[in-house]
Amino acid sequence: MRLPRFDPFTDAFRAAPDAAYSAYRRAAAVHWGKSPATRARGAWYVFDTDLVRHVLRDPAFGRETHRGKQTGKSTARDIGRGPVAAPPLSSVIDNWVMFRDPPVHTRLRSVLSEALRRERVETWRTDCRRLADDHAAAAGAMPVFDLVSDYAVPYAAAVIGLVVGLPATDGRCLAETAAPISRLLDFHPAPGVQPAAASAIQTMTRYLTDRWEQSDGAASATLLSALRAATSEGRCSIREAIHSLILLVATGQATLGNLVINAASCLLMHPDQLAALAADQATPERAIEETLRFESPVQFAGRVVLDETRVGGHRFNRGDLVLCALGAVNRDPAATDDADVFRLDRDRFRHQSFGGGIHACVGVNLARMAGAEAIRALAPILANRTAAWPQRPWRELALFRARTRLDLHRPCAAASRLPAMCPAHDQEPERSA
Repeated sequence: MRLPRFDPFTDAFRAAPDAAYSAYRRAAAVHWGKSPATRARGAWYVFDTDLVRHVLRDPAFGRETHRGKQTGKSTARDIGRGPVAAPPLSSVIDNWVMFRDPPVHTRLRSVLSEALRRERVETWRTDCRRLADDHAAAAGAMPVFDLVSDYAVPYAAAVIGLVVGLPATDGRCLAETAAPISRLLDFHPAPGVQPAAASAIQTMTRYLTDRWEQSDGAASATLLSALRAATSEGRCSIREAIHSLILLVATGQATLGNLVINAASCLLMHPDQLAALAADQATPERAIEETLRFESPVQFAGRVVLDETRVGGHRFNRGDLVLCALGAVNRDPAATDDADVFRLDRDRFRHQSFGGGIHACVGVNLARMAGAEAIRALAPILANRTAAWPQRPWRELALFRARTRLDLHRPCAAASRLPAMCPAHDQEPERSA
């Protein structure tokens, strides 16, 4: 049966992406599909594991469109851009490492990699554990709490504020301000998202510039301190540092929050694995790695073809947009045994959720550490809660896999005697493999 043009922007896809990934992966390694940019004719989607890994590492595939010719197809910078961005927004995005190729990318990446190295991230663990415990205690005290708004989102905001070096209240406010920026980075943003993101960037630029100027320059284990040191060494400009902090706040709080939400949801849908975690037969770190594979917070990695190339028998023209389907690769049965089963006892967790090549996620160490601390604190509460699965659980996003809300109810003590006293909680429909 001939498959229709791949389209990840529908409710049907969001409800069961794994079924679509499986069907297209079986049919061919590469498919032409609907473009993330509304003005473009289409884009290439890659579903094969080996081919995705090749594209992510091949220098013929980059992130800057100014090296590609105009083909009428969408390019990496078109993602989430809509109409041509106003100069202030464009100038900020041009300083974001995720949209730059070497040599600028190499310089900015070295600064951020140093700032987020494993040793520095470990110095934040104790404080992240305290934040997780505090947020879990507050949520656990509620008869009903929303996993999204009452735990994962405020925890992620607090963590990002902590590592940047902001006062606690400022961190929460800044995370709320940054929300339109993460929506801008997704595919097909709503018409009002771009001006909201531009306004958010201006607000964050003013705030972070003030914090920069008010800081005394003393060394500390924060991103603000690390980037100040980099500017004093001439490795990046103050402007680049401020813009990089905006990117880290916007993307960090969104992806960390979604990782925690997806991990908790997977554990609730697989009570045997939650029980293993509660019994110390599995670790929170394993829960995070399996979630990254099974329900990745980021579903695609975009590249633009810088030079015409042929990979695996497929020709890609200069300027084409190529989207690597990370969610499909993570569930590829050729790469992982029992790929459609959520298991914490795997010998090895193989996934591409952090991308690959020079553009792999720079915050990988922080995501793993902070995600594990969140699940460690939350797991005992999950074991004693009942989930009320909503009918439309997923936000209308394609790049990010994000739930709208998930209410967790404390079981009624009299449930076995008087079931009518307790609210009915439907099981979330099983997603097709």
